[in-house]
Amino acid sequence: MKLRRALGWTLSVSGAAALLVLLTVVSLIYRNPANNCLYAQAPEGALVSEAAQPSGRLSWIPLGLECTFPAATGGTIAVPPDPSLTLGAIGFFALFGVGLLLLIPIPPKPRSTHAAGFWASVVT
Repeated sequence: MKLRRALGWTLSVSGAAALLVLLTVVSLIYRNPANNCLYAQAPEGALVSEAAQPSGRLSWIPLGLECTFPAATGGTIAVPPDPSLTLGAIGFFALFGVGLLLLIPIPPKPRSTHAAGFWASVVT
C-alpha cells in the first residue's frame, strides 16, 4: 500500500511538472506566431522573398503552430504543426491521470469467517 501511494505521488507530481514545462514551451511558441513562422522552413512551391511574409496561427488539434506561406503560383500553402507537442501532452496527461488513480485508496476486503465457523462446528 505504501508503494502504491509513493508511486501515485511520484507519477502525479512528475506528470504535473511535465505539463507545466509543456505549457511554458507552448506559451513561448505562441507569443508571436508570425515571427516564429519566419524561422520555419518554407515548403516546396512557397514564395520566398522579403515581401512575402508567412503567417502563423495556433492549432489546437494537433497542438502546435500552423504556418501559412504564400505560394509562387498564387494562393497559400499551409504547413501543419509537428505532432510532437500533442503526443507529449497526451503522455503527460496520462502520467498525471495514472498517478491520481493510484492515489485512490482501495478498502481492504473483509475476511470471511463463515467457512471456518462451519468446519469448527462439524469437527466438535
